[in-house]
Amino acid sequence: MNKLRVEKDFLGEKELPAEALYGLQSLRASENFPDRTPFRLEWYKALGTVKLACFNTCLKYRSALHQRFPVGRLLKANIMISLSFRLSPVGQVPVLT
Repeated sequence: MNKLRVEKDFLGEKELPAEALYGLQSLRASENFPDRTPFRLEWYKALGTVKLACFNTCLKYRSALHQRFPVGRLLKANIMISLSFRLSPVGQVPVLT
């Protein structure tokens, strides 16, 4: 017998296979959009290009902040700014924190 897990969101509860690597939103999306046609390779390349452009923009922004507000001046003014990058858990894209 297959084990099931119950996931809940604002639309209600649904049962998913316990071993499924997807969540409730993915299940709802597949129910609402049953077309299984895969995306074209060009779509993935375009998405990668956009993500790379966003990452490069973040790097340039960070560099501009460091030039405009050197760390010594920030500390002297008691301004705390965190300029470290981390990966977002959803899209694995860099975000400025």
